[in-house]
Amino acid sequence: HLNRQDQQVHQPGVLTRAADLFARITYGRYQLKMERGEAPGFRAFDTDRRASLDLDELSSGTRVQLLIAVRVAFVEEQEHGIALPLIFDEALANSDEVRASQIIDAVLALVRTGRQVFYLTAQHDEVSKWRRKLREVDGLAHHEFDLAEIRGFSERERAPVIDFEPTASDPVPASDGKSWLEYRSVLNVGPLSELESLGGAHLWYMIDDVTELHRMLQSGINRWGQFETLVEIGAFNPTAGDSDLLAKARASARLLERVLRMRAVGRGKPVDRAVLDASSAISPQFIDRLGLLARELHGDAGELMAALRDGQVSGFRRAKIDELTGYLEEKGYLDTRARLSRTEIREQVGPHVFADLERGLFSRERVDQLISLATADEVAT
Repeated sequence: HLNRQDQQVHQPGVLTRAADLFARITYGRYQLKMERGEAPGFRAFDTDRRASLDLDELSSGTRVQLLIAVRVAFVEEQEHGIALPLIFDEALANSDEVRASQIIDAVLALVRTGRQVFYLTAQHDEVSKWRRKLREVDGLAHHEFDLAEIRGFSERERAPVIDFEPTASDPVPASDGKSWLEYRSVLNVGPLSELESLGGAHLWYMIDDVTELHRMLQSGINRWGQFETLVEIGAFNPTAGDSDLLAKARASARLLERVLRMRAVGRGKPVDRAVLDASSAISPQFIDRLGLLARELHGDAGELMAALRDGQVSGFRRAKIDELTGYLEEKGYLDTRARLSRTEIREQVGPHVFADLERGLFSRERVDQLISLATADEVAT
């Protein structure tokens, strides 16, 4: 909260605008961050994984989206009230169907503010994408110019523009009268234990009204981090009914966040060969065997260290075990605290959900359901 408040007060307007544009263009999947320090620079924050990424870690399509957002923001900052035309030259070239649609939506949003835009392309598939999108909007004046015709190219030099239709995507399956729990299998929702952060959780966990959930999924919103970002930037404007939906979803997210923190007690981050190699405690002679053992133990650092102490990797010295233990503890892969049972978690969560229960944001039954889902790998006690 303090970091966000500081950015809002002290961050230049151009960066605030670029961040807003980037979140809108990516439909809430990414946020733009400015990293401070000796070498400040732009970074993309993945709202699913809650991870900050360098530009070279992004796909080419997402990088294009970020650069468009930043450039448009700088243009707006320099204009001082005079909205000059913008020229885009094959800006969809590295984008798939979804990203291309999001970029076009962002450009059309600029047009609706009174901005004139020229889009230049020699790619027929891009023409098709623009035509399809423009057919969906009303009251937006636009003109298409065939430069081959204007420049008097001969028929042999011209290539007719053929509209390409994208491959139809699978529709979001309807609930068909199924309960909230039954709808999970239809949507193929994965377990929370596999997530790096709650931002990547399927929206199913937060919204138990299957009709409203289906509506959100149809609009392209399916992850909690994405939903939060769209609400934050005002791209998702809740109606009266949605306001109640939003309050309940946030209550469920608060509960799950707390339960997952408690579940993490006594557990570390999963360990794989790359983590072991980065520790510098393992020589090339042992890295293959330890990497295989870590995979067999599903990345559990505690079980891995116990196996090493039991001599399951012959010849691996005690001093190296101690060195590896220290590294894994320091980096958060090894947590020696006692794990909490589901009953202990339920008892500790109780006082924190009382206010939301009183407000009617969820029932005690739903609290129990969410705790069970967030501790699904625990043995009920």
